[in-house]
Amino acid sequence: MTRKINLELSDDLSQRLESKAQIINLSLEAMILKSLEDLATQPDDPIAALIGTLSAENNDIASRHDDYIGEAIYSRELSSEK
Repeated sequence: MTRKINLELSDDLSQRLESKAQIINLSLEAMILKSLEDLATQPDDPIAALIGTLSAENNDIASRHDDYIGEAIYSRELSSEK
């Protein structure tokens, strides 16, 4: 059994999706169905519900995590020398 769903896409989104579908040699419908199937089969991420709900002093942790870890280690070393 199948279910038909109609989607309204903005012109911009439609063009971008058509371009991607062409690049991977799929019809737009086939690409969207594959994307939805991939999404539906991904395991649930228990952390996903937290995305956007937490706040932090620094908002660039993902891109600068090595810097922050280095700063923390350096601070601890300075503290232990005293």
